[in-house]
Amino acid sequence: MACLVLTGATVPFNELVSGITPGVVRVLNSKGIGAIEMQYGHAKAAFENGPGRLQSVAGFAFADLTEKIQNASIVISHAGTGSILDVLRGHPGIPLIVVPNESLMDNHQLEVANQFEPDYLCVSRVGDLETTIGRALNHTFKRLPAPKSLDAVISQLH
Repeated sequence: MACLVLTGATVPFNELVSGITPGVVRVLNSKGIGAIEMQYGHAKAAFENGPGRLQSVAGFAFADLTEKIQNASIVISHAGTGSILDVLRGHPGIPLIVVPNESLMDNHQLEVANQFEPDYLCVSRVGDLETTIGRALNHTFKRLPAPKSLDAVISQLH
């Protein structure tokens, strides 16, 4: 079993990169998840000085995420709308934890993420990841139907 961590490709989210701590790794390992792969985007220094030093964490800057999402057993992601939809469509029902980057544009990521919780994902702060991992792995998430348009997705959330 593997965990995929998506920290965003465009805007560095150093807090999430650094939030994959030895404690988070221990919790994942205790749940049978031994491999952790992190997309660190433009936050290479934060990765190399933090989770990149941990034996079970591998990292990459940019890649096609389709196969990585399909092969993951849990995803921890920043709360960008594109990443949320990529995971929900690419691996329906997978445990997905999103961590909003609260410093972006009036905290819009939290607003978006809250529309999907609790049916499709769990929302977490970086410091709460250890607890949220257990909650996400013990929850049955709905599958997001393939939308015909963005309006279809929005109407399904209400």
